[in-house]
Amino acid sequence: MINVALICECNPFHFGHIAQYRFIKESFSGDEVRTICIMSGNYVQRGDLAILQKYRRAETAVKNGASLVLELPFPFSILSAEGFAQSAVQIISRLPDIDYICFGSECGDKDRIVKTAKNLESKKFSEKLAKLTKSKYEISYAAIRENLYFEMFSEELIKGSNDILAIEYCRALSRAGSGVLPLVLTRNRGYSASLAREAIFKSDRTALTNLVPNDTLEALNEAKPLSLSALEEYILTFFSLADADYLSSFYEVSSDLAHKMTSSAKIRRDLDMFINDLSDKRYTRARVRRALLSAILGVKREYVRERPLYTQLLALDRLGREYLKDVAERADIPIVSRRRELYENKYALAQYDRSMKADQLYNRLQASNGTKIIKNPFSINL
Repeated sequence: MINVALICECNPFHFGHIAQYRFIKESFSGDEVRTICIMSGNYVQRGDLAILQKYRRAETAVKNGASLVLELPFPFSILSAEGFAQSAVQIISRLPDIDYICFGSECGDKDRIVKTAKNLESKKFSEKLAKLTKSKYEISYAAIRENLYFEMFSEELIKGSNDILAIEYCRALSRAGSGVLPLVLTRNRGYSASLAREAIFKSDRTALTNLVPNDTLEALNEAKPLSLSALEEYILTFFSLADADYLSSFYEVSSDLAHKMTSSAKIRRDLDMFINDLSDKRYTRARVRRALLSAILGVKREYVRERPLYTQLLALDRLGREYLKDVAERADIPIVSRRRELYENKYALAQYDRSMKADQLYNRLQASNGTKIIKNPFSINL
């Protein structure tokens, strides 16, 4: 049995995910393969609310080829690419018998991805980058890193959105001292979650049917899709009343950004314009969205310096059930379905409660739309 982990968001689940499952099986023809997903919960890495509930997205994944879906809990699911990858890989590295990690990449060049990760991890590069980021406040972190990489290694830093995550996965594997091997899939640009989300919010059913399977379409028929805009009034009110010094204690909120937040919120009545006010060369829109969520949900900087101390079961099939039974006594991280399973671990319980607090807000928004809230993992016997 080959166990292949992958890190995903399924926001929403689309044909590209099915292609990835097919690629994994074809890579090990003749062997039985389990696909073990570490999936963002109700909040995703771009600093947004997930389109659909975590249990519903996990269900769709299992119905279409995944064996087991475990949660990358909040707030680890909204960290920058480096933190997101590091947190997910920390879960994978503590699960027994994982052979490979499969990820998509625009360039599709495993050797280049691994080499880039090694270069970024070098002590000399890290030291120079740290000095530059302290002195060049007018330039974004990404731009500083790209310029330094070219200067030191005489080649462009690959920077497709999936390439960036691929590099961070390899860096995280190296830091964890993991023996899990990378398996790289060249991404099909025709299928993407961003295209699917665009079709969803434009109500373009024709485009959507070419991007997502029937299970996703059915889920979207049952629930109104969510995004950060569902919190528009709350966010604008919260930041118009907040104190800048208080805000600057939260993840991704610098002192400068905190003052911009409080000033802009007093005059803006539109969330998109508010985010535009806060975005510049230093603060990407994704970072701003992450900062907004961090502040309203109380994510202090010390919380994100921790590693995930538990993961939650979201969905599984027969192969996933067999895996859990086999590793139950050997996993170095609790795999839970309910809060009471963490009673003896106060630190993991604190993380769980922070994640559940964020889920309460998400579920309240879903319930206000008339959506039935799912509270239990999905199971199928196939």
